[in-house]
Amino acid sequence: MGRKPDTEDSRRQEPSRPAAVTQAMIAEKLGVSSATVSMGLRSDPRLQAETIARVQAAAAELGYDPHYHDAARRLALHRRGKKYLNRVVALHTPTVVGSRYFSLIYEGIASQLAAEGYSLLVNTPVEPEPHPIELPAIVSRGEVDALIAMSAPEHLRPLVRRLRSTPGFRDRPVVAPFYVVPGCGSVYSDDQLGAYQAARHLLELGHRQLMCFAFDSFPHQLRLRGLQQAFSEFGLAPDKCLHRMRPYPGWSASEALPANLDNGLSRQEAVEHPFIHYLREHPQITALLGANDASVLSAWRVLHAAGARVPEDLSLVGFDDVDPLPGPEQDNMLNSVRIPLQELGREAARMALGMISGELPAESRVVLPT
Repeated sequence: MGRKPDTEDSRRQEPSRPAAVTQAMIAEKLGVSSATVSMGLRSDPRLQAETIARVQAAAAELGYDPHYHDAARRLALHRRGKKYLNRVVALHTPTVVGSRYFSLIYEGIASQLAAEGYSLLVNTPVEPEPHPIELPAIVSRGEVDALIAMSAPEHLRPLVRRLRSTPGFRDRPVVAPFYVVPGCGSVYSDDQLGAYQAARHLLELGHRQLMCFAFDSFPHQLRLRGLQQAFSEFGLAPDKCLHRMRPYPGWSASEALPANLDNGLSRQEAVEHPFIHYLREHPQITALLGANDASVLSAWRVLHAAGARVPEDLSLVGFDDVDPLPGPEQDNMLNSVRIPLQELGREAARMALGMISGELPAESRVVLPT
């Protein structure tokens, strides 16, 4: 079928779209000035309560939407070199659903922003984090007031450089949980203290050879310093008593753990696992400090299937206190270093808001105790 001719009669029959209600329309309806309407909509205490009520009732009756002209207002302020406060903070995070670790941080961020009257825009990549990081256009246009980015420094540094050269975003705050990145605020836990305390605990129990699961990242560098400090205080050489290695593939993902840790692994598979081979080659190792709780639970699963005893053959300590090892009474049998994840999220949100208001410098730093 062809397109219906756009005649004058057909146009006349189409309903006209209502114009946006302005403060001037409210002022005309009430017979007051536009300044009075503006003050009334803000509940300015300089106006009488009766006047405020009349203004707000008229605005509701006419269908006034204070956000309708946000884009024009933002553009006008931008042309004058001024910022428009969106009351929105963006969060870039690898995941929220399915990960208790990231969901706890998210809960802290979201609750703190909500308490301050801010909304949260969440950006989660569908695939593993790309390089460079792709953010929604709303971020680069400056329609958010700050960005909280839970990304590794090698991804975050080029992102920050890109945003700093983007006119819409430019000098808006960026907060980096877990890492210290130039041009960003930083919030992280005192992993050096946590690893030191865990090592002291194990050394005081009589252990002298420790395996440590670790990555080549800033938090794990802090942990290594804490471990070295503890060994040195006991008169032990860290390079001889500390066995450092990366977790095996998949061992650090909480969501990859089976619901029942006893299932899915045969004894033959377990005894042939590289982890068991390594322990056989280094029988002096009697304790393991995990990269996180999930890595320790993965180790326990292999040990259990291979017939090893915990803690008689190997003592285990997790790091984050997120994934429990349920005991007979459903209590958590796993010792762990607790990272205050919700508080870390709240502190990241507080830092972003403080940087938005100008009360905190661009490279603020907060370290939370484990």
